[in-house]
Amino acid sequence: MEHNDDRRVYLYIQTYDIAEPYMERMLQSIKNQTYANFMCFIYDNCSKKPAVHAIIERYAKEDCRFVVRKIFDNKGKVVGWDYGIPEIIRVAGGKGYFTLVDADDELELNALETMVRTLEEDDAQMVCAGAYFLNGETGQIMGRRNSEEKYVIQGHDFGNKFPDYYQLMRTHWAKMMRMSVMEKLRIMQLPRLPYGKDTLFIREVLLQSDKVAVIPDIVYRYYLYHCEKTYDVESARMDSPRQLYINDLHFLLQKTGMVTQKNIDFLLTVYMAETEDTIRLVIQRESGIKEKIDLLYPLLTDEENRIICKLMYGKVYELLGNWLINQKFFVDMETMKKVAAILGIIGFVPGELTCYNEVALFRLLAEADLYVQKGSLKDAIHAKVQQIAMTNEICRQLPVDFLLQYSDLVFEILKGAYDPALELLEEYTREPFGYMELGKSYLIELGLTLSSLLNKPEKFVSFKKHQIRLWLESDRKAAAQELAEWRLLLPEDDDFLEMSLQITEEAK
Repeated sequence: MEHNDDRRVYLYIQTYDIAEPYMERMLQSIKNQTYANFMCFIYDNCSKKPAVHAIIERYAKEDCRFVVRKIFDNKGKVVGWDYGIPEIIRVAGGKGYFTLVDADDELELNALETMVRTLEEDDAQMVCAGAYFLNGETGQIMGRRNSEEKYVIQGHDFGNKFPDYYQLMRTHWAKMMRMSVMEKLRIMQLPRLPYGKDTLFIREVLLQSDKVAVIPDIVYRYYLYHCEKTYDVESARMDSPRQLYINDLHFLLQKTGMVTQKNIDFLLTVYMAETEDTIRLVIQRESGIKEKIDLLYPLLTDEENRIICKLMYGKVYELLGNWLINQKFFVDMETMKKVAAILGIIGFVPGELTCYNEVALFRLLAEADLYVQKGSLKDAIHAKVQQIAMTNEICRQLPVDFLLQYSDLVFEILKGAYDPALELLEEYTREPFGYMELGKSYLIELGLTLSSLLNKPEKFVSFKKHQIRLWLESDRKAAAQELAEWRLLLPEDDDFLEMSLQITEEAK
């Protein structure tokens, strides 16, 4: 091995049990590099398979360029950030270059040579190359991610070209950076996200770099496998898109001193795509509907998604909307309200629900209305709410504003639950009543109707008293006529006597 430390490449590898079938391929691709001046640090992250230990120990024994570090208990820390990279930085002493390779991937044979040459020729702090995407089971190339041409990022380019290099800079693979830059990284202060650590790491490298070269050369082979990673369904995964969005805003502000509207719009588009991916993971998750809604609710109601939905006039996340209206989400009122909030924010107004009748749809739309801005979507909700109410003899004359304001009451009436509805009416008309408030006359009329239907004369009389008190404020003649009749029916009733005296006194 050469001992030219100024040009040595330090590789970081992290091994673990599930990568065991692919490690030989990965390590051999490093060993066979055309650029021989490297040190490969292998950090074994708590693997228990003897085969994993045997493979990495054999490479370390046969080739002194491979160094093994076994982590038996990572204590919940990020192995690369807390153990591996800090150690490599100390060993390198600010000289040479650094790159990372995942345990189930591999390098093209000239990968190190290509990236070192670019760094030296362009005097850059980091080089970003391209990668193939391969089917993990068949080895077939499925696509590639690389720039069509070579370009350099420096100065204002970090902001102006941000949408151009964003996708290339999301992952740590196919990158190489100078160890002098690695020494500046504030890696211990980076957020510990379950998803997106690659992006955070590369953003920090970009932040500390003055000049970055992007080349079209393919140097990396990234393998895709049909297996679910544990972080994909963690509740913490739900917050990662927002954290990455905020981190990118901070990166641009620190790097360029400003965030242009173009970059904000671009990042919101990216955030929407990330959110859609997260939604798919939740939908596919093997859990109950309540748990899924509890995961989706904070994701869809955060400020960033509200902005996205407003900019897109609410027409986003149709996959989620179509899925929701086909689910049995009326497990409890809290879950239903969360579904309504989500549908209202994303602007998905259902005309029907697969699992429920129009009475449930009424309740859902009334809640969703709280989250919909003025416009055609709100008009559509009001029209459907009015249409459903028209099918019920008791509710058909009620205005849409009343239907929405007292949707819990109307819901009970629509489903024929008159006793609970009457209890709600008594609660709404309890003193102090505020007789001139909008909708009170409708509440009284409903109270009279339901009391009569349920054959509850005492409650009927109570609502009649409310009606007369309301008329005392708005229609004295009607109040006097009604009082005269009720004084004959219930001459000993103190309330009717008091109201009669009030009219007499005011007439003097």
